Amino acid sequence: MGLNLDMDLRNIEAIKNGKIIVWEDGINPVEQDPFPAFLMKTSLKEKFTNMSMLMMNGEKRFTELLKDVDLRDVVYVYGENDASVGRPKQYELDFLRAKNVEVIKIDGGHMSMWTPEFMNRLYENLTKE
Repeated sequence: MGLNLDMDLRNIEAIKNGKIIVWEDGINPVEQDPFPAFLMKTSLKEKFTNMSMLMMNGEKRFTELLKDVDLRDVVYVYGENDASVGRPKQYELDFLRAKNVEVIKIDGGHMSMWTPEFMNRLYENLTKE
């Protein structure tokens, strides 16, 4: 939830340069500064860059790493208009479905996974027989 299987590497390159990518409509990448210009001159930029290194797992190609793993008990959730990481590519969704993963698409963005409506939908999905 909230991360693609094979992260678009433009996200990683932007972070290495102290920038972020915002995905318009979940598809079109736009590189931008994460903070207003006056904050970019402070140590906040360095802290942001260091914290963002946690995203370096995004360089892993999970479709390859998980190809021989049983994923039938996994639920994968994504936002159709995820501005933070972009929506998953079709081949990622095909990979998940081929491995019998329950794939849930939400019409919203990255944070729409934290709404009460979504949590109810997820609960109903997880408790169905």
